[in-house]
Amino acid sequence: MTRYGGLAGQSFNIWFAFRMTSGVPNSPSACRAWCLYQTVTIQCLLLSVELLLMLRVYKMYNKGKSIFALLFIFSGAQFATMAASARLIITGTRYSPTCVIISLHHGRIYVGVSIIVTFMFILVTMLWRFFRSTSSGSEALRAWLRLAVRDGSCTTITVIVIIIFMFLCNMRVIDTQMSGNITF
Repeated sequence: MTRYGGLAGQSFNIWFAFRMTSGVPNSPSACRAWCLYQTVTIQCLLLSVELLLMLRVYKMYNKGKSIFALLFIFSGAQFATMAASARLIITGTRYSPTCVIISLHHGRIYVGVSIIVTFMFILVTMLWRFFRSTSSGSEALRAWLRLAVRDGSCTTITVIVIIIFMFLCNMRVIDTQMSGNITF
């Protein structure tokens, strides 16, 4: 789902970006619809990656109910934050006629922080289980744990770097031609 959904989502995004650079004017409702589309696409992609990592954590903890509850709470809170912030961001952002963002809504930071916290929680639970597991376990189990921790670490670091880059673009610390449009 992640691969094909991401490709389909980015195909539309590229089409709309070319439309923006060509100077074709859009209505404010079209700009809000595009922002909503980006928000939904990013949330679906993030949720699919989170679910893959959460399933690994769930298995690491022998499918315990307490870890399931914690994972559910963190993913639910991240999803709720994204949904609440998306409404503020979409209605509170001003666009040019070509949908380039003129003024940013500061609610974007809540989305980024909730994403970082969720991925950090997943990584910490993976590392906790990895370092707390006994070395007397089977070699296959240790290899699986190493693989899960590697994947979780790489994913978390990548997501955090992307979110920080977007924050810096949105705060105009890094100024690109379309800094405001680097949304989520």
